[in-house]
Amino acid sequence: MLAEEKKQFLDDQRQRNAVEGEIGLGKRRYGLDLIREKLATTQGSAIAFNVLVMNLDKLLELLFSLWPAGYSCFWPIEQPATLIWRC
Repeated sequence: MLAEEKKQFLDDQRQRNAVEGEIGLGKRRYGLDLIREKLATTQGSAIAFNVLVMNLDKLLELLFSLWPAGYSCFWPIEQPATLIWRC
């Protein structure tokens, strides 16, 4: 049982480190450490809005990273006499 408990503890630590890393990123890059709201409900709203912005930024980053590689084949380059496909 001791080995299983140690393995579970290490797995929990890995997950906790990932979450704390995202919180640190939010503080550095998105200004989560600058929240000055006094009421708990407004603090929660500000945090939820920042998390939404973080998720949208990650989604846009993924979309734009895939755009040139995956979808450039579907847009032709127009030349005076012919159409040339990029693929």
